Amino acid sequence: MPKLPIFTDKEIISLLEQNGFLFSRQKGSHKIFRKNGFPPISVPCHGRVLKKGLTARILKDSGIDYST
Repeated sequence: MPKLPIFTDKEIISLLEQNGFLFSRQKGSHKIFRKNGFPPISVPCHGRVLKKGLTARILKDSGIDYST
């Protein structure tokens, strides 16, 4: 299994938008993205690197297969 890359909040948001997710709303420091057929994806925007578990969950929920 390949290693999961390190993403910042801006990189994850860019990746979601490239895959058809649209910004829906924001609550505090969390941006919510939506796409038909997928659950809403919440991305914390704290200006730092996301932890591995959170990155893996966002990629899994969004159906993005990121293998390097």
